[in-house]
Amino acid sequence: MNFVNKYGKGILICLLIAIPSWIIGKMFPVVGGAIIAILAGMIIAMFWNDKQNAEAGIKWTSKVILQTAVVLLGFGMNLGVIFETGKQSLPIIICTITTSLVLAWVMSIPRTQSHTVQHSEPPVPSCRATQSINQSHLYTFSCKMYL
Repeated sequence: MNFVNKYGKGILICLLIAIPSWIIGKMFPVVGGAIIAILAGMIIAMFWNDKQNAEAGIKWTSKVILQTAVVLLGFGMNLGVIFETGKQSLPIIICTITTSLVLAWVMSIPRTQSHTVQHSEPPVPSCRATQSINQSHLYTFSCKMYL
């Protein structure tokens, strides 16, 4: 009874998402039930405010049930099905990865601006003249900010 009290609400919510997603996934096999379930979960999470009661059951379901389902699904597939499915979904996979990489590149922050350091005192410049080892008569003047 303790298991049901602790995990029951989260498991029930996962079932309420999984079963309709599975049925809709059967109607649209290209998309599949997993994508439908992910989208449904994201939409529900936006509007659901009190997640504390179901959090333990959702974590248990995602840990135990999902991992077990993936292992059992792997046992049921043969190599012909894997190659055929991979061949059909290869354009979708390539488009998804390419889009993700292009968006990451477009949205990236230059490395010089990626780290912010806060100090109570302003930085102190330190300048010095140094002789270059490779060119014996040339001097290099460099200034660095020491924090």
